[in-house]
Amino acid sequence: MSTVRSLFLMAAMAVSAGTPASAVVRYTITDLGVIDGAQQLLALGLSGNGTVSGTLRGNGPDRGFVWTAKGGLRTTGFPGIGAQGGVSNDGTMVGSAAFPDQPGVLYPAMATAAGSLQRLPGYTGDAANRGGVARNISSRNGFVTGALDAGTKPGEFRRTAFRFSPQTGMQELALLTDLPNFSGNALSIGYAVNSRGDVAGASNIDGNLRNHAVKWIGDGVTLLDDGGPSSNSIAWSISENGLVAGSVRLTGQGNQDWATFWGSGTTPTFIPRPSNATYSQAFGVNSGGFVVGEDNTAFIWHADFGRLALNTLISPGSGWNLLTATAINDAGQIVGFGFKGGAVRSYFLNPLDGFGVSTVPEPASWAMLIAGFGLVGAAMRRRKDRRVGRKMAASAIVGRIGA
Repeated sequence: MSTVRSLFLMAAMAVSAGTPASAVVRYTITDLGVIDGAQQLLALGLSGNGTVSGTLRGNGPDRGFVWTAKGGLRTTGFPGIGAQGGVSNDGTMVGSAAFPDQPGVLYPAMATAAGSLQRLPGYTGDAANRGGVARNISSRNGFVTGALDAGTKPGEFRRTAFRFSPQTGMQELALLTDLPNFSGNALSIGYAVNSRGDVAGASNIDGNLRNHAVKWIGDGVTLLDDGGPSSNSIAWSISENGLVAGSVRLTGQGNQDWATFWGSGTTPTFIPRPSNATYSQAFGVNSGGFVVGEDNTAFIWHADFGRLALNTLISPGSGWNLLTATAINDAGQIVGFGFKGGAVRSYFLNPLDGFGVSTVPEPASWAMLIAGFGLVGAAMRRRKDRRVGRKMAASAIVGRIGA
């Protein structure tokens, strides 16, 4: 019997025997702290080795930060850089920045751990001054994705997803119009990229506000929804082995967003959510198929055990109310933000028992554990915290996905 399976069986037996659910703690939690006079610190990105990045808000323009367990917090020193949520194992962050030769244009850019600011090469010719944004960087191999401004007429807004690496240079990614049944001017953006260069994101047709979740592998583009006129979906995350998480807006469910998981194919799995939730989003996925996101509270989901609220998996004496989980890596580490002491703070969760990519407890073990949680019940959060927290989380997400 594996060590991980044994730990979960022991935890399940303890709950069945009457041990309070609060004693079954799956994660340690670390407060990322505050820096640079910021009023809010929002963790958005997580690399494979546990490096965290995100956005500082307040006391000036939004700016990026990076956190490591050994080095603590540091800022990028450049407004916009790192604020998009992407970070690599070596601490390089991505975002957008202005440069002296074109001070009025924001370009896709990255800031290295050594403190240098670099502009990614973009379009040439008519669109050379159109700029763009970098949204994410892979943990390894230096792949970056985002969108390049491709409009060539005054006042025109059009963006094309890209993939960049030092080895391959800048590559414009395939458009929806390269697929059957699509015509017109396609817009696209990459939101996540793995260390193989696979990209997840969204695309639409100019004049139609409905997004279509897509992934790019090599030179091709794969549509993840049905492509119909009522489809509206986004792919937020892609794992190192190509699993995708995001959301689908279901027209038959009051146009509500549902957290969605796509495995190796294009068939969606809609992640269950609490009956009182009016929306859900899946923001992170790792190679083991563990998905994290929010649905009025931070959650983790796996096909083998279903959905669990992360608040039930940390110590009840921590003082935290976890609102959203924004990323998970292959070590099972999770980042996000929530309330602590009445303020919005960011957290880092580290699994106590190898709860990660390759060790999925057997369904029977999870069934006993979840039953124990149900018998004891989870602590209710204050309605005020829920309302304010949801507003805060939505604001951060809009900041993350805004073009």
